Amino acid sequence: MTKKFKQPPPSDLLSGETPTQYNARKRETAKNFERISKLGIDANLSFDAPPLVPPPGRVVDDDEFLAKVKTLTDAERAKKTAKAEIEAAADAERTAKIATADAARRERARPPSPFGERNPGVLRQVYDILTWYVDVKDHERVALALWCLHTHVYDRFTHTPRLALMSPEPSGGKSTVLDIVNQLSARSEISGNITGPSLFRTTDEGGTVLLDEGDNLNWADKSLRAVINDGHQPGRPIKRTINGELRTFQNFAPLGIAAIGKFPTPLMRRAIVVNMSPPLPAVARRLRKFTAADSFDFTWAAITDWAESVQLDLDPPLASILRVADNWRPLISIADSFGPKWGALARKSALAFQGLTNASVGISLLYDIRSIFNSDGADGEAWIDSTDGLGSEYIVGRLLDREESWVWSDYTGPGDDKAPRKLKTSDVATLLRGFGIGPAKPMWERKFDLKSNRVARKSYRGYRREWFEKVWTKWLPELEPAPKPLDDDPMFK
Repeated sequence: MTKKFKQPPPSDLLSGETPTQYNARKRETAKNFERISKLGIDANLSFDAPPLVPPPGRVVDDDEFLAKVKTLTDAERAKKTAKAEIEAAADAERTAKIATADAARRERARPPSPFGERNPGVLRQVYDILTWYVDVKDHERVALALWCLHTHVYDRFTHTPRLALMSPEPSGGKSTVLDIVNQLSARSEISGNITGPSLFRTTDEGGTVLLDEGDNLNWADKSLRAVINDGHQPGRPIKRTINGELRTFQNFAPLGIAAIGKFPTPLMRRAIVVNMSPPLPAVARRLRKFTAADSFDFTWAAITDWAESVQLDLDPPLASILRVADNWRPLISIADSFGPKWGALARKSALAFQGLTNASVGISLLYDIRSIFNSDGADGEAWIDSTDGLGSEYIVGRLLDREESWVWSDYTGPGDDKAPRKLKTSDVATLLRGFGIGPAKPMWERKFDLKSNRVARKSYRGYRREWFEKVWTKWLPELEPAPKPLDDDPMFK
């Protein structure tokens, strides 16, 4: 239905023009009047004048109009040129500061070496430093040493793995590891708390970013999570409009986080995850206490010299570690540059990491259930008759008792988007249903009844081992044992 005027049509209405078209033409005429006024033209256009037509008595020739446009264009170009010069000067100043700081560190790094006459290779130096100060498993120590070196050459690769230090309680040694990594990494900066905008401005300047007390970060901040997750690989910058201009911030940079508890699942999949715990008293007495006076400038300078001259194979053979290939490709490439034994050690370390911390929540559950089946044996309290099966409630209880129990005691759903709570039998059923596994009833639990002085049986839901065999074969690789501690083999020096 065509809209009509509620009153006599205006005198300037064009033939066949609707009220909507008329109002649009009026608005465009008003905009054009404003544009002409901004050019400094002394005009007194009537509201009904045709677009861009100056009023009688004031004629603007083409040369005058083009001259005004040129003036505005030149001013805008000069503004952009001045801004580019300011940014270039800031970059040059930043580069000069970095060069000065590096030169000062090299001056402090002169011999004598803290390693005495032994003078091991640079990778062994980092490994030994970690041995002096922190108590971690040997495959984790190898990964930490390789991660420190990778921060000096990360821009050669298509991914930079995140470093995630986790512990269920304080005093696990996370901050000590960060302090050591901070001294050995390239252009490293450590912070106790940061927001998303501050983080992508920091990564835009390059260098290594280390975040302590990660459990205090605002994980609901989407920009924070975007930088942490998308910065895992290049080509995914953050864009913001600032003062009317589009700015692009690069976020591809090495990043390490330490926290109590667990991290969001997307970060876990992109990270080398090290589970920290307080050392036993006998081990604690052996470890050195890290202080502000401790300096690793000698090793840092050796790493810098190595990074400037090393030739790396950017696509090394990865064998059976394809599920964590993106995270481990840079580290294995670096290990290969130190010889075949280091390369073999790095690959064994990667396989030792293939488990809970590098998998989705469903794969993690498969790993843990396989571990429960393999370790519990034919226990009268746990085993269901002779059917080689375990009850749902028993499995949940064992999951909550595991070393990494906070993963299941603070379960946040398959999408990592729910409020933390303890895992339930219904959650186990939901996760396993995706693999075609579901609990059956009836199953029988053998339990001794004190009142009747006999073995009683209770019917309830559970899982049989045979249901998992094909799923384990398909989804879980056979893991090699974790590497043994390094000895004084000269091949490692």
